[in-house]
Order: sequence, then C-alpha cells, then structure tokens
Amino acid sequence: MNDAKPKILFLDDEQHVLDGIKRKIRKDINRWDVHFVSDSLQAKEMILQGIFDVVVSDIRMPGIDGISLLKTVKQTSGINSPEFIILTGEGDTGLKRKALDLDAADLLNKPVQKEDLLARIKNALRLKQAKDEIHEKNKLLEEQLFQSQKMETIGMMASGVAHDFNNVLAAIITYLELAERKYGDESGIKKDILKIEKVAIHGKQITEQILKFITNKKMVREPVSLNKLIDDVLDVVRITIPRMIDLKKESRVQNIIINADYTQLFQMVMNLCINASKAMQGSGVISIALSQEKITEEIFFLGKAVKQGHYACIAVADNGPGMEAGLIRNLQEDPVSVKPSKSGSGLGLSIVARTVINHSGFFIIKSNKNKGTKFKLFLPLPTESEKL
Repeated sequence: MNDAKPKILFLDDEQHVLDGIKRKIRKDINRWDVHFVSDSLQAKEMILQGIFDVVVSDIRMPGIDGISLLKTVKQTSGINSPEFIILTGEGDTGLKRKALDLDAADLLNKPVQKEDLLARIKNALRLKQAKDEIHEKNKLLEEQLFQSQKMETIGMMASGVAHDFNNVLAAIITYLELAERKYGDESGIKKDILKIEKVAIHGKQITEQILKFITNKKMVREPVSLNKLIDDVLDVVRITIPRMIDLKKESRVQNIIINADYTQLFQMVMNLCINASKAMQGSGVISIALSQEKITEEIFFLGKAVKQGHYACIAVADNGPGMEAGLIRNLQEDPVSVKPSKSGSGLGLSIVARTVINHSGFFIIKSNKNKGTKFKLFLPLPTESEKL
C-alpha cells in the first residue's frame, strides 16, 4: 500500500446487497477508492490486475464462487494478493473453514452490520499494510545478501590480486636493496634508487592495508589509532576516486586511540568517502576531520538517548549536491534497513550505521541542497579503566 487511497472491491451477485452496503458506508466511502461489482468473472479479472488492497466477496455466486476466487487469486498473485473478507451465511461452517485455510483475512455473516463491516475492513487494511512492509523488508534483505555475496566474491578476487602484487613489490624492494649496495657509491644513482624504494614501500603498505581489509571478517576489538586509520583510508581512497576530487585531512588532536575493530572502521570511513565522490560526479572536495567532543546535551539516536560523555568524532564532508531530507530521516530512524544507493559503491550507507551501532556510537547528518553533506561519526572514548 502507498499514500494513495486504499482500493476496495465489493463483490456480490445480488445488486440489492451491494446497494445496501453502499448505503451503510456512504459516510466513510470517501476514505477509500471503492468499486462495486456483481459479476464474479469480471471481478476476477480486475483483482488479478493487482489494483486492490481488500476484496469483500460473497461466498456463493454463479460463474466463480468466493472460495474458488480466493484460491485462484492467492495462487496467482501470491504475496501481492489483496486481503479477502468473505461474506457467508450462518450455516456455512464448512465453507468458512475452507476460506480460513486459504488465508482469508476475515469472515462476516450476512446480513452485514455497518460497524462489523467497517471494523473488518480497517483490520484487513492494517494486515495488508503489515504484509507489504514485511515483503519490502524481505526484498531489501535479499538485495543486501546479494550485495554481500557479490562483495565477498570481489573480495576473494581482489585478495588474490593484492597478494600477488604484494609479492611483486617485495621482489622490487629486494632488487632495489641489492642495487643500492652495488651502486651505493654513485650518489646520483643511489638517490634515484632511494626514491623508487620509498614509493615501492609505500605501495606495499597500501597493498597490506587492502589485504587486511579484505581478509578480516570477524569483529576484533583492539587499540586503533584513528589518526593512522584515516591516513590509511586516504592512501587507498586516493587511488580509487577521480583525480579531480581533492582529499583533505584536518585534525585538532595529535592522536586518538580507541578500542575498536580496525577493518570495520576502515570500511566505514572509506565507504563514506567513495559515496561522497560518487555524489560529486567527478570533481569537488572531500574533507575528513578528527576531533574530541564532549556530549553534554540530550541527543537521541534510534529513539534512545545517547550516553553523555567524551567521544572521538570523525567528520566526513563533501561539497556535493546534498542529500534528500527523506533519506536523512530514514537513516536516522532505521539506518540498518536503508537501501544501498544505485550510484554508490554497492555497500550502502547501512554499513556505516551498522559499524557505528557495533561500536556503541551514533552519527549526525547535516546536509544542504547544493552545499554538500557532512557525516559526523561519534565513537566513545575509552575510560581510564579501559585504556591499554
């Protein structure tokens, strides 16, 4: 169901019954998009087009009876089928059981009473909405599982490439060391060798960070230097995003160490940087700022008050087009269920939310149209007893 009026079909082969129902609900009829049909075969075609949320159907009709109609719709439309309210007589006990076995939402005896009819329609609409929401969440979970499996496959491939490249760099560094010993007396050659060696060592360090990121799956808490982590992320991001995007690092503190899972934090910050680069479409500025902040005011995250105290704050900002208010609201209310962006990396902003939640933190999003977006990630600093 969406924001449009719920669509309800009333089906009975006796026109006077439909007229009676219409009179009973005349004061409420404007809330719904209602259709009254006396031909069961015509109603079947309309229902199978998938336009109704609730069907109120008589159980005994020529052409196709209510039980057969219910069975056909459930088998054909499956989870997209409307909710059925079956109108029965007092003595139709066996048919009532069949209707319930076929997943009818409710039963209602004739003659229909207005209050009973309205109450059952409201319940059927609530049931339809709940089923639709569950269906949407299941679709989202399936998409996330597919993305996870896809990224795992890519990770295995990247791991093999990174491992081989790491071996190549190790060999290059070894030969450079041999060349340095052999030509060490020639200052010009030695200077060039040292430059090449420095670049090769830097490349090897980046490759090792990629390998660590790919292969670490279980959450492992350990002392993590956030300053170094940001440097490691920037090293990888610089070779990932377009050259026209500038990367800037700002730090108001010399070093911050927290107890965290290095790989999860690396993935979280890198994902935000890549999403920002996608949003800017090839050019712009991404800045990462690290600071310590003391939370003293009342802040709510996922409906709960945030624990006041000292936090490390990683702020990832861009000067892109900004985020829609609806997406920001969804991220703040139910971040784990947010659908990954089609233009993003495929990991989705839900990964950012999961990582923050796993580390007992929270985030704040600030965004203005055509002025960019800033994610402020807050991670609790260790207490004196937790410091290592």
